[in-house]
Amino acid sequence: SSTVLWINAYLPCDPGIDDFDETELRQTLTGISWLIQNTGHDNIVLSGDINADFSRSTRFTDIVKEYIATHQLISAWHSSPIDYTFKAPCNESSSVIDHFLYNKAMSSCISKTGVLHQGDNLSGHSPIYMEIVTQKLEKKVCPARIFHPRQSWKRASESQKQCYKNDLEN
Repeated sequence: SSTVLWINAYLPCDPGIDDFDETELRQTLTGISWLIQNTGHDNIVLSGDINADFSRSTRFTDIVKEYIATHQLISAWHSSPIDYTFKAPCNESSSVIDHFLYNKAMSSCISKTGVLHQGDNLSGHSPIYMEIVTQKLEKKVCPARIFHPRQSWKRASESQKQCYKNDLEN
């Protein structure tokens, strides 16, 4: 069977300026990268409030676009364009900042994506959805990770430490 690493993320808000402290954004993306690199999975879905409207040209969106390209992720909204996922209550402006991003192998498994605009939703964010046909999920064949054991001096007994010391001396 195939496994999916599904990461639901909330990225910091786009400040809308080019000169901003990128630390929190980069730390968040680094944490997501760590999950991608250090967990066993065949497919990836990164979803949530990514806070990046890709129709805008800001330093923030450039960083997120670069991240998406590096990890070879695809936006669900490329094949199923939507009008908006967030409407600001203060000025009624709208944007697409909530996303489903996934690896290419998942493309054939996605049967439907969209956004629900409902009058009883009290949030500025509209719910987004994605239907996946799990029978079509491909299992990725990867070489097994090689484990390189390291010494744990805290757990070594005095006799084990002495043996190691003797080996170094001989």
